[in-house]
Amino acid sequence: MSQKVYLDCILNGPVLEWIERGDEFVMEEDGDSGHGGGNCAKNNPVRAWKEEHKLKYFFNTPGSPDLSPIENCWRAVKQYVRANYRLGPDLKALIIEGWNNIRQTTNNKWVDSMVVRMEQVIAGNGQMTGW
Repeated sequence: MSQKVYLDCILNGPVLEWIERGDEFVMEEDGDSGHGGGNCAKNNPVRAWKEEHKLKYFFNTPGSPDLSPIENCWRAVKQYVRANYRLGPDLKALIIEGWNNIRQTTNNKWVDSMVVRMEQVIAGNGQMTGW
């Protein structure tokens, strides 16, 4: 994802709405360069936006299922695709179908599990927990 897309579609979209509404949250991001992390120059527009809006955020290890509920979503979609793949299907349509089959209550369960996940990672001195 480019920094422009991230700014236009994510930060100036739902994230700005949450900030303006007064929601309390910390943004979890992976190492994607669009998030303004890594070795990006200090003057990049994503970092400037975050500072200007006093956005609290942290960069998590990419692909860490223990502390990243989106990894559970990806796993569910991959399982759906594997279970429903037939020779010659429209893979894009199958992936969209897989995403659409994830219920909001399931997403909420994964997000709500974060306190337990963090406790398990701390208790295990940073080792994987099985999530």
